[in-house]
Amino acid sequence: MADLTRREFLQVSGIAFSAGTLLPWGLAQPKPPTNVAVGRTLRPTNVYSTPGGTITQTLLPDSVLKIKSWDRAWYASEHGFVARRDVQPMYITGNAQPLSFPDLIEVSAPAAPIHVYADAASAVITRIGHGGVLYALDALPDTRGQIGWYQVANADREPIGWTQATRWCAANMHESAGIIDRITVEPGQHLLTAFAGEDALATLVVSGGTDTSSGIYVISGRQPAVHCSDAAKSIYGAPWCLMVSNDLPIVGAYWHNDFETRRQSPTQIELTPQAARWLYAHVADRAIVEIV
Repeated sequence: MADLTRREFLQVSGIAFSAGTLLPWGLAQPKPPTNVAVGRTLRPTNVYSTPGGTITQTLLPDSVLKIKSWDRAWYASEHGFVARRDVQPMYITGNAQPLSFPDLIEVSAPAAPIHVYADAASAVITRIGHGGVLYALDALPDTRGQIGWYQVANADREPIGWTQATRWCAANMHESAGIIDRITVEPGQHLLTAFAGEDALATLVVSGGTDTSSGIYVISGRQPAVHCSDAAKSIYGAPWCLMVSNDLPIVGAYWHNDFETRRQSPTQIELTPQAARWLYAHVADRAIVEIV
């Protein structure tokens, strides 16, 4: 296994740069103090002494671990080896609060429960994983007079519930001039390539879209936070969604990290929240989308 550089961490997160390309990652780029990256467990996760070896312990969902090195199937952590599909790399380190309401916020913690009321003892409606995005409609103070709770909604601005503010930060999406004018998607190869003219800027690992007809389409719209489905589950806060003219959403997925093999979402193309954020910020309106 190789030690992680910052460029390699982006590759682990579903992003591979073309040679010589410099891209304006900004806040979307992880900034760990060393080469150690961080991830969260997506489910009860076995830790192994060696890849596929003896199980030494089982981590609870949303446990945070350091990713020290990696290969295509495994992460090496301070606990031992964990399957890559069981761990979502975490990249958001900010804690800035919205300056006004409504405003976009994204999950900076491993996950953020949404409650019926601004009370941690009230029923949980859903949980939004790291990198998920919602609108903060309003806020309530905590006992110290600081913002303690946000009332949140999807892009339709219909309230979903309340969530603890410490698990979120302002999304701070700064869209560029739209340098990406063409996207190619190869569902069978689980790849999306972004182009500026004839230059391939980046290749992103994706899943889904297997029931989509090949053809040439365009970006027809965008929403920073959408409500979508994954198999039998209803998912709130799916981030940085680009709509394609064949009704195919290209959307960030915080609920899995199995992009090279996963096929449970035939009618949407999923990519990591990091990759989705970057693509959303840099793609031009009406950019060409070619499904191969």
